[in-house]
Amino acid sequence: MMKKYAIVIVLILSVSKSHAQTVANDTLKFSTHKKEISTFLKIIDTAGMNKLFTGQPVTILVPDNKAFENSPIPDSLFKPANKALLVSLLNNHVIPGAFTAKDISALIHKGKGLIDFTALSGRKYTTGIDANRNIALVDGSGAKHIIKVFDLHYGNAMIFIIDSVISTKE
Repeated sequence: MMKKYAIVIVLILSVSKSHAQTVANDTLKFSTHKKEISTFLKIIDTAGMNKLFTGQPVTILVPDNKAFENSPIPDSLFKPANKALLVSLLNNHVIPGAFTAKDISALIHKGKGLIDFTALSGRKYTTGIDANRNIALVDGSGAKHIIKVFDLHYGNAMIFIIDSVISTKE
């Protein structure tokens, strides 16, 4: 009987260690890109939306810092006084459900080349593979957003770094 308990304890410890290692690897992978997405992380802080990483599973389309530099969004938007606009901007970048690149590719294949996603804001994206073999999302205004970095798992979120900011206007 003691042997059975010992085996169960060893199994539990090995699973716990494996889970801890996975979490540590995910955190490290996310941390290596933190500088590249620091503007977006600052917006999350300013908007008070840190709960994005602890609530329901989500996929977050995170523009890199270069995307914000090339965006027509005024610097004044990033002030705490504009919290409602920041929340609106962020909600354009969040899709309910945590999807990996493999999940998205399978859905695109199943959808005969295209699949639609809806962000928390209600904005819809048609997603497919472009001519350069990138996964690209096209919003209602026709703007194309290319995924540059895939599958950064952090908390409950799957993060993809994209090349442009999704505006609040459609």
